[in-house]
Amino acid sequence: MNNEFTHLALALWQSGIAPVLLIWLIFILKRRFTGNKKVSDLLVLAESAVNWAEQSSTVGAEKKANALKYIVDYLVTLDKAHLFTSEELNDAIETAVTKMKGMTNE
Repeated sequence: MNNEFTHLALALWQSGIAPVLLIWLIFILKRRFTGNKKVSDLLVLAESAVNWAEQSSTVGAEKKANALKYIVDYLVTLDKAHLFTSEELNDAIETAVTKMKGMTNE
């Protein structure tokens, strides 16, 4: 059985199928974990933006607009604004607000 597996693996490698599958797997894993880091970094930024907006604004709509502007300005300075959609930014702000409200109710 072990010898058959070795021959199969060798045949796949020599045919070029195994290297392609390995490169594809590395690409998928890299994209998944990079995406998670991108989202977690955005959430940290959104939390600081919401905290800043909470202290500097009085009206709810103004707070959200200020938090969004804070995030966009920061991303533009890093030249990373193109990595996020407006929906992702809004979701990050809403998540940060929900998290902040959860902390104050406890």
